Amino acid sequence: YSTKDPADIGATVVFRGEKEAPNPERWPQGAPADDGAPSFRARPTNAWWTNMVLGMGPSEMENANGFAIPFILWPAKHGISAATPFVLAQATQIENGFDSNINFVTLGAAGADVDVGHRVAAHDPLSVTLEWSRAGPDGQPLSAISTPLVRGSPYLTMDYRNATPVFDSPQTLDPDVGITVDGVVGKCPGRFRGSKFELVLVQSDETWAIWSSEPMEVGCQTD
Repeated sequence: YSTKDPADIGATVVFRGEKEAPNPERWPQGAPADDGAPSFRARPTNAWWTNMVLGMGPSEMENANGFAIPFILWPAKHGISAATPFVLAQATQIENGFDSNINFVTLGAAGADVDVGHRVAAHDPLSVTLEWSRAGPDGQPLSAISTPLVRGSPYLTMDYRNATPVFDSPQTLDPDVGITVDGVVGKCPGRFRGSKFELVLVQSDETWAIWSSEPMEVGCQTD
């Protein structure tokens, strides 16, 4: 590929207006390139995750999704949401569908710990790292949480920096099983300590397992 500025070789350069240009809140100037170095090169336009940086607000996020295989992922206000896709088949069309109203989960942080929306922190041909920030003392954003999203991975990973982890879903916990902590069944609401937490969700009939890098105390609550 060419490393020259098109203008330097006499090519016609079309400058995009503010509405057509990449959203600076999602694409900070000089965002890292594949090798991690600051770059002003063209942004990916056909990557599997490109939709994630096109949405402008929380009400649009479910439309700013990417098929990461096996999950459909989209950035939420305070973290990353995931849903298992299902097949929608018609006589002449087959497509993936997902439920962004009930059958999904969100891995993120407490709202008070994040007040700046997601942005691209790094990317390469197989992955993208999104981060959420909070305003620092000087008004500049400080990274609070970040997630490396790798296509084909059955796991979601979130890195926390002075932020409180939150795992949330509109779904109902199974009343008989509820939450299992390090192999011991517990009842919600309640507080538990451990490093492996399993949640059985009713509407999607899914069990989500959550591992922490070290034992931690968590609170379980239902609305």
